Amino acid sequence: MNESLAQSEVAPQPALPKKINLRKITILIVDPNEFARTFIRSICRNLHFGNILTTGNTTEAFDLLRANKVQLIVCDWELQPQTSIDFVKKIRLCDQLPNSDVPVIILTSTGSPEAIVAARDAGVDDYLTRPIVMRRLLDSFVSVLCMPRIYVKSKTYIGPCRRRKKMPFNGTERRVTSSAANRNVAGVASVSCKPDEKIAVATPAPIDEKAAAPSVAVPEEKEADLSDASIDEMEKAGEAAIASESDNYSKVRLDDIAEIFNLVRAIKQPDAPVKDILEGIYRKSLDVKGMGNTFGFPLLTKVGDLLCGFVRGPNPDSFKVLAKLQVVETHAIIMKMIVDSNMHDEKDELAKELIGELEEMVAKFKNT
Repeated sequence: MNESLAQSEVAPQPALPKKINLRKITILIVDPNEFARTFIRSICRNLHFGNILTTGNTTEAFDLLRANKVQLIVCDWELQPQTSIDFVKKIRLCDQLPNSDVPVIILTSTGSPEAIVAARDAGVDDYLTRPIVMRRLLDSFVSVLCMPRIYVKSKTYIGPCRRRKKMPFNGTERRVTSSAANRNVAGVASVSCKPDEKIAVATPAPIDEKAAAPSVAVPEEKEADLSDASIDEMEKAGEAAIASESDNYSKVRLDDIAEIFNLVRAIKQPDAPVKDILEGIYRKSLDVKGMGNTFGFPLLTKVGDLLCGFVRGPNPDSFKVLAKLQVVETHAIIMKMIVDSNMHDEKDELAKELIGELEEMVAKFKNT
């Protein structure tokens, strides 16, 4: 059966439960950026996930998936050494994992239609773009844990049903499996979720502590027990985690910007590995771009996005030209100005002028 987003009738959705207990859920966070990884872990700690595993690469992620019955994965779009698409496909195809149908949520600053479609076709359950909005994030957690979509196994696709709309079908069913009951997501696939009901999920498999070396243990919290908290209360707890990281955010970004300056100096050296250095600049620009909106710096997100696109041009060797390196440096100078001046308003006249100048500079080298 062909699956399509462009179908005629929207399928009715049951109401999300208003309470959920996450204390028995094991979540895996995969993000190459240390700050983003730690930040998401802080949110999950405030939501009282029972076991929080974190890693910056897909190799360690698979070690953790083999050693633990992970019930939820949150990962970035930009992963290493595998891409997020290959990472998810490998999970879906691997019959040696305790839970190959584990829900996967991509949380990223890359929100292009092409990326979203590619993620859907790889078997991702949900795709969220930053800034992080706690209610939207919580709704996604609750939806994939309490009301997982039908899990499909066909010759060309393995993953949650991609059909978001409903239409009559009278042909031959060609999917190998399409039962809602076949997906063992956190032990709640067959639970009747009432709007006012608190959902407690099944206990995960015992954890092999030696095999799970990259995992991050969750200490006992002193905050109020959220096991019976409403979604509204959990939203406030998550927002508290965002607020607590605000001061640290500016320092981390200044470190990233300083590293961009260092990389520009490195690329000017004779026999410099231009392609590798440009990849480093791209990664740091992506870090700057990724969390700007979440912490009230939309201008940083905009400048980071411009620089990401600029350094991913068709000819890496052209960056030995001084004029192109000056464009990179100008991006970094404006980034630092935004942080130092605590510039938040993207509609400010100075902000508009700075962005306009960058866009003109980038346009001059668009095809070089």
